[in-house]
Amino acid sequence: MSSTIYRETSDGKPKAAKRGSLNASLPKPERPPKLARLLKRLRQDAHTDLVAIAVQTAPQPPDKSALQRAISRRTLTPVTSN
Repeated sequence: MSSTIYRETSDGKPKAAKRGSLNASLPKPERPPKLARLLKRLRQDAHTDLVAIAVQTAPQPPDKSALQRAISRRTLTPVTSN
């Protein structure tokens, strides 16, 4: 017993499928417009640049006199009982 399998065409009409033409194929995802892809890429690049700058930037070292004052004002912490 043979049965015919029909496949819907782009105009919505059924058409008899050819033998071996029913292989599973995944639908292609819609691609975002070129401008959206460009803006996404620019945002990613800007974020990467900002992170790279933040990693490379170190704070200025304190001047020697400010460091000496901070050390001389420091007091010892009393021993606390546990």
